[in-house]
Amino acid sequence: MRPADNPFSVSRQHQLQYRFPQNESWETVLHRLQENHFRGALVGPKGTGKTTLLLELQGKLEEMGFKTCRLFLNRDKRKLSKNEVRELKQAVNQGAIILLDGFEQMNLLNHAKFVQRVKHAKGLIVTVHKPIKLPTILRTATSFKTFKQMVSELQNDSRQFEADQLKALYDTHQGNIRLAFRSLYDLL
Repeated sequence: MRPADNPFSVSRQHQLQYRFPQNESWETVLHRLQENHFRGALVGPKGTGKTTLLLELQGKLEEMGFKTCRLFLNRDKRKLSKNEVRELKQAVNQGAIILLDGFEQMNLLNHAKFVQRVKHAKGLIVTVHKPIKLPTILRTATSFKTFKQMVSELQNDSRQFEADQLKALYDTHQGNIRLAFRSLYDLL
């Protein structure tokens, strides 16, 4: 099978929308953000949809007329580049809401510098694995039921996986849906 034809390819996964935990919705998230002057954190373990949620949130904010500036850090990139720092400064000056995926990748000194840099921005929304000083806007979580629904949406005419196989993968990866999808990709 060609990689592009694999139903569990990253490009296919990116077509899935974020699934809110019970009793949560766009209305509740946007309401919390407004109450907290667009400052807060999306908190959850790896592979629970924080990045997907942040991307969708960026679109919602832009639909509402806000300017946004999205930045990304990960294990391999723990600091902003000089170009990103310039982009950030310009975005703050333009009154944008700053969206930072991977805030926990910075050390404490860089956390403080970053928060200082964006204090005059319209807002700051970050993704983190554990709660921080910013208000928690939403705690992301997964469930086997959600994982099973997502697999069902992605599967096409390729091999169909049994519920017990999916449950074993979900449990093996401790609810990290991203890693479970990688395993499904490799199995096809």
